[in-house]
Amino acid sequence: MRGLLRLLFALCALFVVREADAQWVRLSGPPGAYAFTVNGTNVYAGSFDQGVYVSTDEGSTWTAIDSGLTSTDVFALASSGTYLYAGTFLGGLFVSSNSGQSWAPSDSGLATSSVISLTTYGSDVLAGTYANGLFVSADSGASWTPTRLSNFSVYAFAPVGAGISAGTYGGGVFLSAIGDTSWAAADSGLTAKSVLALASIGSTVFAGTLGGGMFRSTDAGATWTADDSGLTVLNINALVAVGTNVFAGTDIGVVRSTDTGKSWARVDSLLPATPVYAFGATGTNLFAGTNGYGIWRRPLSQVVITDLAAATGGFPGTFRLEQNYPNPFNPSTTIRYSIPRRSHVSLAVFSILGQQVATLVSAQQGPGYHETRFDASGLSSGVYFYRLTAEGYTSTRKLLVLR
Repeated sequence: MRGLLRLLFALCALFVVREADAQWVRLSGPPGAYAFTVNGTNVYAGSFDQGVYVSTDEGSTWTAIDSGLTSTDVFALASSGTYLYAGTFLGGLFVSSNSGQSWAPSDSGLATSSVISLTTYGSDVLAGTYANGLFVSADSGASWTPTRLSNFSVYAFAPVGAGISAGTYGGGVFLSAIGDTSWAAADSGLTAKSVLALASIGSTVFAGTLGGGMFRSTDAGATWTADDSGLTVLNINALVAVGTNVFAGTDIGVVRSTDTGKSWARVDSLLPATPVYAFGATGTNLFAGTNGYGIWRRPLSQVVITDLAAATGGFPGTFRLEQNYPNPFNPSTTIRYSIPRRSHVSLAVFSILGQQVATLVSAQQGPGYHETRFDASGLSSGVYFYRLTAEGYTSTRKLLVLR
């Protein structure tokens, strides 16, 4: 009997642990985070008054990496290869060429000391500033050039097709189809012009605003409609797209949409009712950053629905191959596609010379929205192509590996 009781106690304890793992878990490390970037197996967090931290074990432990970082109010992070970029408020921009082991100022041509958003676009780095517009660097942060998008505070970026969108405070969304040389307003129907967060899935773009809730564009930013069904708060501080799911950080926690923004529901069990300012996603976990309440982690397997048809009860009407995301990437990216009926699907990756370098899918698949991860760890930097073939349908898109 005593042995049976021990077994039952062990099983109950295991059940409790698994239930806890299915919720948000507060991690050790800095008391919060305003920015994340993921590079390979490393997760980096930028924290207010705490500098930059790195985790090499999916967030279980964190180490401060601030040698040479003279400002510790880090509001933005980006990475490309071994380079890391850290934007601070009133402290300028810093760059590391050795994965964060040491930092150096990177302010040449940057006419401001407050950098609040960062992203990479091809071989360029884009820096959004507070009240001084957008700057671009083509030499890994050695020098910076102002763009035509000036006089705004630039809070967010998201890829849109072959271009990129920028969210500004008071000016709405701007779109550049050719990188950093030409920016045009893309805000028809966007009635709230202070955009704090952006995310995209293919040609669908999501904009989180200050006080105006959520907006969605299904035509690459040309027109916008409000999409607040299920939202109980109108300040959207952060957005991230994972597969066909979109997560939003609000002033009271995390909400998720599984139907491309048509409706939202809370997914923040055990997470305090506190503002969430940043997201980071690896292939395993989703990270949420707060200010003062720490960094939180939840397994993607608990919150991500990978087949949109299962969530909505419907199926796509046509074959379609989406642009991979992120793009450029290092070392892995996600490729999403849809098929309207059961078909034999072939998805392969080719070099610029036409040589097949990877087979991602070669199987019968049911109707729905599908996705697969492509790990390019064994490939050199450069342009590659991926091709979907199914029932006479063929579509090819370009992707870019950056080391």
